[in-house]
Amino acid sequence: MARIDPDNQETWPPEVAEFVRRAAGAVRGTVRHTSDLYAHEGEERFLQVLRGSTIRAYHCTRLLEHELAGIRAHGLRRLTAELVRERIDKALACKAITPAEAEQFRKGHAFALGEERDREGRVCLFSNRQTMDEAHSVEDLLGIWGGEAIYSHVGTEWEPRLKKLGRPAVVAVDLDVNQPPQGDKEHYVAPGVLAGFIGVELGLEDPGFEIHFMGDIPATQVADIWTPGHPEYDRHRDLPRR
Repeated sequence: MARIDPDNQETWPPEVAEFVRRAAGAVRGTVRHTSDLYAHEGEERFLQVLRGSTIRAYHCTRLLEHELAGIRAHGLRRLTAELVRERIDKALACKAITPAEAEQFRKGHAFALGEERDREGRVCLFSNRQTMDEAHSVEDLLGIWGGEAIYSHVGTEWEPRLKKLGRPAVVAVDLDVNQPPQGDKEHYVAPGVLAGFIGVELGLEDPGFEIHFMGDIPATQVADIWTPGHPEYDRHRDLPRR
């Protein structure tokens, strides 16, 4: 199985490089942004070329120590009400939060409020490291514990407290984009996997793609977890340091 890093063309197998080269040649000089390539007609054929390979992608989050260990052992789990409740319960069990805080978070997360739409059942990732050079785009994900299902719903007054829990972490995964989704929703990719590769080939301003992966990502596909002090994390100087 080939491990492909969209950012590093040296990792692209010959058949992938040739497909992207041809697709990029057809639009060269006509686009400035990868987002202009949304719903590229060659997407399905490109996914077939990628079958049997994995794609490097990144998930930004903030984790307590037992959560770091859990991802290494079990992988990234798709967002569910069960996962949110478990994160709160385990944070309480290790005394990272108080019983009163746990009760507030249980009452205030997205699922408890019926506001889980467009969040449930997915793991959100992106394929291009340039995203982390624009730290504002991932600052809250890395800086506020609980994920958007918690911190975006419990109220802004809790933000200072949530910023003190855990530490920022970038989970690097080697993702099988051809893995079938879990549930009835297809993976959501914007602007598209092929578009992301074309953006790199053409040197466009916004290369790469974002994927809402509708399923769990097994530990075998977790390549590494970067936290402050790790050289790969520290390459991105504007990311949160604590």
